[in-house]
Amino acid sequence: MSSGKPTFCPYCGRSYEVRICKRCRHVSSQQVLFCQNCGSQELSEIAGDAPFWFTILKILFWFFVLFLAVCFVGSFVSFLPFLIIIILLSLSYHHLPEEVKKIISMIIDFMKQRVLGIKKEN
Repeated sequence: MSSGKPTFCPYCGRSYEVRICKRCRHVSSQQVLFCQNCGSQELSEIAGDAPFWFTILKILFWFFVLFLAVCFVGSFVSFLPFLIIIILLSLSYHHLPEEVKKIISMIIDFMKQRVLGIKKEN
């Protein structure tokens, strides 16, 4: 496997977002039926979207996390900021800009001070 953006799925062997000619390794768009370089019909298969069951599994996982959050956090007043943090984390924290990461960090620090009573050390 390569770091960065891999060309092929390591599990099914299909290519991501492009078709690759098996003869000359030329990269073409998803819509082509023939290689634009050598004219070959031997193009790689395109990996499809995530299956429907996987989407359902993700939704069920977040309902479970939400259920645990409701169980651990007693009142709705304390639960609302916790829910906001869970939603922000679900937006894939690592892909957010640095400014947004700083805002999330400030919100988490505020929540630690207000809800848990943990003071930030300077």
